[in-house]
Amino acid sequence: MMLLQQAITVPKKDYNSKGEVSCKEKEFDQLKRTIESNDSLKKNITVRLPGKRLPSLIIYDLPNDTTNKDVQTALKAYTNMQEDMRLRFKMKGRREGTSHWVLETPGEVLHTLKQLKKIPINWSMYQMKEFFHVKRCSTCQAYGHTAFSKECKFTTPFCGCCGYRHHSRSCRSEDSNCINCYESNRLRAQDVSTTLQEIQEIITSLPEEKIIIGADLNGHSTLWGYRSNDNRGKIQTDALEARVRKYHQLSGSHYRVSVRQIIENEHKLRLESILPLTMKSNKLGEVKLSTFNDKDNWEQNESSELNKSVSVNSDDIIASKPQIPIITYISGYSCHITLKKLIVNIVKCSL
Repeated sequence: MMLLQQAITVPKKDYNSKGEVSCKEKEFDQLKRTIESNDSLKKNITVRLPGKRLPSLIIYDLPNDTTNKDVQTALKAYTNMQEDMRLRFKMKGRREGTSHWVLETPGEVLHTLKQLKKIPINWSMYQMKEFFHVKRCSTCQAYGHTAFSKECKFTTPFCGCCGYRHHSRSCRSEDSNCINCYESNRLRAQDVSTTLQEIQEIITSLPEEKIIIGADLNGHSTLWGYRSNDNRGKIQTDALEARVRKYHQLSGSHYRVSVRQIIENEHKLRLESILPLTMKSNKLGEVKLSTFNDKDNWEQNESSELNKSVSVNSDDIIASKPQIPIITYISGYSCHITLKKLIVNIVKCSL
């Protein structure tokens, strides 16, 4: 190790006591050339990439007097393997006098054994599963350390199923809740409104595109099966309820709205977002078409110029030239609807 440190610059965190050095793949060739060009290093150090590690299988609660030969014989009886599986390590079992065995297993053999779920060894059945080399604390459910280690700061356990303060093995709750996600979302709850605002800005900036945006916002609401609501769920449901209210308004305030009406209402809302629904007038300036549909605003402005006859001259037509096709379409549709409701033929003819 002293020779390696003298020849190349290796951060202390990137090597261990065995002389193994961790580096990025692009740095490997440079490290290899450096070592091979130095005679003293080349004589004492071997350079090679680490091989791929096979998946692991764990067999639970084997008695401590169980031999490796007994385990290998049982495994070979249910697989086509001729060679022994390598024993990686043992862990303390759940019951006194037992151990969990972790063995290195080829992928195809692992799939066969996973389907069996249990295996007989010395006339007893033992449960087995795939083993993942990920440390997770059974007390606080955090990753990177195990229970009763110095890294864990909790004494009362969190449940790995529902997230409440009890042991996972005694959980009887039907709800699933990740305590890690809950804590992360609690600390960053204010970011949800910002995220939704950014999503709305994206939709507004692309009015002519058909967009479906999916987001995992971890919101709880009774609308999608939770027993309670939280702030994240309320932020999402407010937008949904506002959209549903729009559907009801555009459908004549009926309680029941059909799928056909929803599709038609979506087209109307999409038309509103795309079309610049304003008219330019030299006399009145910009007049929003929504003003004519606002009953309260109309009654409050009885004396305004809008309630008087509006004259349209050539200058108004030139100023509104980009909107002429839109105004013509809306005017034609309005006349079409009005004609259906009129009874007097003279008025019909004038229209």
